[in-house]
This record gives sequence, C-alpha cells and structure tokens, in this order.
Amino acid sequence: MMKAIAELEARGPSSALQPAGAAAIERRPITVLSCRFEASSLPAQFDVEDWRDLYGGCVNEALAVVQKFGGRGQPELGDSLMAVFGYPQAQENDAECAVRAALAIQLAIEKLNARSAPATPQVSARIGIECGKVVVDSMGGVFERATSIAARIQAAADPGAVLVTTDVLRQVAGLFIAEDRGPHDLKCVPHKVNLYRIRRLASGRNRADTRTMTPFVDRGGELELLTREWESARSGAGRLVLIVGEAGAGKSRLVAEFRTRLSEIPHTWVHYNGSPLLQSSSFYRSRNGAAVALTPRRHRPTASQSSRRR
Repeated sequence: MMKAIAELEARGPSSALQPAGAAAIERRPITVLSCRFEASSLPAQFDVEDWRDLYGGCVNEALAVVQKFGGRGQPELGDSLMAVFGYPQAQENDAECAVRAALAIQLAIEKLNARSAPATPQVSARIGIECGKVVVDSMGGVFERATSIAARIQAAADPGAVLVTTDVLRQVAGLFIAEDRGPHDLKCVPHKVNLYRIRRLASGRNRADTRTMTPFVDRGGELELLTREWESARSGAGRLVLIVGEAGAGKSRLVAEFRTRLSEIPHTWVHYNGSPLLQSSSFYRSRNGAAVALTPRRHRPTASQSSRRR
C-alpha cells in the first residue's frame, strides 16, 4: 500500500486516478440525533414572530448543548434540528456524547419553560438517536439510512422522551438507565426496530466497566512491552508507560488485557478516567481521573503517603 501511494504521488494529479468529487466524499460511522420541539398548545392570537421566538429559542439552546458535547447541529424547518457526533472529528464515545446531549437538551428545555412568561406555551422535545455508517460530502451533508431512521425514531417518541436503537444502546450499555419500549414499525424501514427510552444517567458506572470486550488482535508486541516494564518496576526500577493512539485504536483494550495478566500477581491497581466531556472544565474534581497506577504489593504506599500525594 505504501509503495502504491508513493507511485501515485510521483505521477501527480490525474483525472483517471482521481475522479471528480471522489476526494470530497467520505464514508464513516457516526451517531445521529434528531430533535423536534412542539408546544402543548398555541393560542389563536399567537403571531408568526412569537412562533419564531418560541421555537428559535429552543433550537438555539439545543445547538449550544450539542456543541458542548462535541457534536455538530443544523436547524431544520424552524422547530427541529439534526446533529451528528463523529464528524468532522471522531471520538471513541460518540454514542455516549449523543445520549448525554439528548438528556441535557431535555433539561435545558425544562429550564427554558420555567423562565418563560406565564402566558407562553410550554415546549417539549422529542428526540431519536441512531448510529451507523454514512456518506459525508464536501459540504458536510450526511447521507444514508442513519439520518432517516433517527428522524423516524424521533417521530415515534413521546413528548419529552429520548429513544435509541439497539445499536446505540449496545455502545452505551450500563451508562444509562434504559426502558425497553419494544419493536416499532418505522416508515421506510422494512423490519421492526426495537427502541429503548433513556431515562437518566446510571450512577457509579463507567464505560470501561460495562462494554463488551472485542477480540484482542495485533497488539502482542505492545502487550509484551508492558509486561517487561512491569517486571522492571517489580525489581525496583521506576517506570512510566504512556499509551497514545487514535480514538478506537484499542488503548483501553490493551490495558484491560494487560490487567488480566496480573490476576495471579499481588499488586495494587489504581484506575482513573479522564472525561472528554470536561475538556473545558479546568481542575475538575471527580472520583474518576486520567491514569492507571500500578504498585507492587511490597511497595504499596501508606495512608499518610497517599494523602500527601493527592
């Protein structure tokens, strides 16, 4: 492959090798959020400008939430929006970000209703989420079934509800409390689609504890390196290993496999998780952090040493 790339670069641009528009089209997996707002009732004297202000405020609140969680949103028809997570920048937890954004949108709308004047109609949001492979063009347009299915799911949702498919739920399993709403017939979908309503965040869980492990492939060299550095640490030589890679490359999977190797060896395992959702929150404190510290049992720090290190 590298040789072929070098040959293409040596030849220079060629219309025969690069069809028009080919470089502008990209196929990639993303998560799609479809949201529509609706008022409980609109008074007869409700003017079109009042309608714009009512729904426009909701759409703006939702777009701000989507951006906060790393998504890209686009208003539709004045009272709706479509958001994608995973484009133009992919993250390893795009589905989680989409579901968190959906719950945050519902909360933002509740607060907006509480701040509105008594005569202003109350607004609710229907949200549907789907994931899958799509085609993205140079203008940022997203094409494939995931977008249309997300819109169909949104239409099937009750006011104030967030519905997701089985594929989405599989990626966020254990992170949220979900209610099975059974199979649904969706327009233009040839088979029934099982939907789940997301109720709230699950407490005390993280993604690493709940996901299903994929087969461990093509990381034997990295695993042996970790094992050698661990043996050096056990012999008294200090070691720090930094694992770097693109989202989804298998960093956490490598650490999990390494941990299984230590199951029969006395040691202390300290696990911290950094959240990509808190990149703009300086010095945020939580029970989760951003590193894994391994200490042989005989070098385990005392309580006083641990408190000083914190």
